[in-house]
This record gives sequence, C-alpha cells and structure tokens, in this order.
Amino acid sequence: MRKIRPAAADRGLPPGKKTTCRVAYAEKGEPIMEKRYPEHYDRIKGLLGKLGKEAEGTMAGFGQLHKQAMADGALSAKFKELITLAISITARCEGCIAVHVRGALRAGATRQEIVEAIGVAIYMGGGPAMVYGCEAFEALGQFEASAAR
Repeated sequence: MRKIRPAAADRGLPPGKKTTCRVAYAEKGEPIMEKRYPEHYDRIKGLLGKLGKEAEGTMAGFGQLHKQAMADGALSAKFKELITLAISITARCEGCIAVHVRGALRAGATRQEIVEAIGVAIYMGGGPAMVYGCEAFEALGQFEASAAR
C-alpha cells in the first residue's frame, strides 16, 4: 500500500507555495529517504538471483523472454531499452527504472535520448508519469556519476 503524502498546507507550508514533496519534507525538517539507483539496481539483481533459485522454471523462462525480446532485430537493443524505460515510468516501477536506465546507457543511449524517452513517457502517462520521469532523470544522473568513477 502506498503512503499518501499530506497536502502542502498539512505539512506546514505557506499557502500557495509550490514545491516538490522532497523539498517540502526537508523544509519541515522531516527525514527524506533518497533512492540510490545504482545500489537499488544491485539490490534488485541480487533478489532476482535469489528468486531464481527458488522459482527456477519461471525465472529461466522470463530470462529467455528477456533475451529474445531485447535482442537486436528490426529495432536495436538501444531503442528497445528506451521503450522499456518509458513503460517503466508509466507503470510506476522504480526497480524497472533502475534496470532500464542502466540498460539504456549500456546499450549506448545518450543522455538526450534518455531524456526524450522520459518526455514521451510523461506525455503518455500524465502527472504520475511526470513524477516517475523525475525519478528516471535522477537515476540517469546517478548512473552517469557512478560510471565516471
């Protein structure tokens, strides 16, 4: 179940102040839990491995589906990663965002290509996709920074 965040006035902010939830919580002095997408990717990858040991058939089947669906064909693997990123945003899946921002970068997508894919997802998904598009944008910056190290 998702935690419903209170309206700005309920958080003690001045009326009419426009701000993001993270900023609003910081101004009020409440703790903010920031997602670190490279670490989140590693965590998801580890959990997938553990689940694969318990549900071998299902996970092996999904692995084959992934391999076939994401292989170069009429659409390049890079283009497919951009599609999956946009779907991840509209589906509101942070784990998927981590996997597919990383995948798009590894497939050779540029920052601008990823930002445009985020824009298409926002167009198709409206307000909720805009929020998750921001998450994808944050993930992009974090993966770029970790690759530069």
